[in-house]
Amino acid sequence: MKNKWIWLNWLGFIFAVTINALDGGKTGRISDSIPTLFKPAGYAFSIWGLIYGILLVWLILQTIPKFKEHEIAKKIGPWFLISCIFNAAWIITFSYELFPLTLVVMIGLLASLMVIYSKVDRETKALRFKVPFSLYIGWVSVATIVNVFIVMQTQGITKLLGIGDAGWTMIMLPVGVLVALVFMFANRDPIYPLVFVWAYIAINFKSDDGLVDTVVLGSVVVLLAGYVFLLVRMRRQIHVSK
Repeated sequence: MKNKWIWLNWLGFIFAVTINALDGGKTGRISDSIPTLFKPAGYAFSIWGLIYGILLVWLILQTIPKFKEHEIAKKIGPWFLISCIFNAAWIITFSYELFPLTLVVMIGLLASLMVIYSKVDRETKALRFKVPFSLYIGWVSVATIVNVFIVMQTQGITKLLGIGDAGWTMIMLPVGVLVALVFMFANRDPIYPLVFVWAYIAINFKSDDGLVDTVVLGSVVVLLAGYVFLLVRMRRQIHVSK
């Protein structure tokens, strides 16, 4: 059966990228105006260029006869389109400062990417098929946490359970580490935690809170240690299998 989703996915991707381009950096300026410690420095968002670039390669591969009939492309087709719609919707809702709605949309984007990733993982363990979505879901995982902090700030929630922004930042940083490590080991995916490392270093770059900076750096060390451990473990397993 032909993969009928190829061109719909192209349209969805072009739509998402176009909405991002038309935004003209407005969402970034709005984000910069909202004070919260759990937010990477602006340069970190350049990762979107890498994500879109690799997704573009994936779409191009879908047009190649040898690849386009692959079961992976067929099974994730509708979910990729859905993720593109959520991506564009987030830009629109954020630019209009509909902050509670942005969180709903962001969770929808994360959920669609989780479905995509799980379908790819069930079909193959080959990292080359997972890289685009490892990067994508990794960044959206971090962005979802950031979005929660933004919603709290914009809704006037300066404290939750008696804990302020700095306190929750120091709580959520290790929570993010735990999520990244569990995901990494469960899926044997060394790409996902590197996105957290990228984001955390950017948080440290932007932060001027000494305690938060200490927790950030500690989190990065733990992530990198886990990353190295996984690589060594994967290498040993490959060696044993030979």
